[in-house]
Amino acid sequence: MSEINLSEQEIVSLDEAVEEKKSAPEVVELEWPEIENIMLGQARMNQLDQELAALLVNTEKRKVEILDNLNQLKGMIYSHASSLKDSKGISESLTYELKLPSEMGEKGYFIKSQT
Repeated sequence: MSEINLSEQEIVSLDEAVEEKKSAPEVVELEWPEIENIMLGQARMNQLDQELAALLVNTEKRKVEILDNLNQLKGMIYSHASSLKDSKGISESLTYELKLPSEMGEKGYFIKSQT
């Protein structure tokens, strides 16, 4: 059997802890002024959560709109390039690369690809 050696001070501390547990009330009432700041902080936190949720939803909607615009522009660019290739009499069976100028107003070129 193991032996537990407690000092007199440790025994007194344990007794005090037991007494505190026995005398601690089940419910401690708090007055409104004591919790007002906590309630206001909680309400503000809920408001910020809602604002963040709305911001994220709107951001996702805007992202979808931008991606849709990008896809439409990409389709339009390919369509115009294909029409331009046709108007220049370039055969569909040949592969050409469209070289755009680095500055507005300059010439662009179709360059035959070496495949």
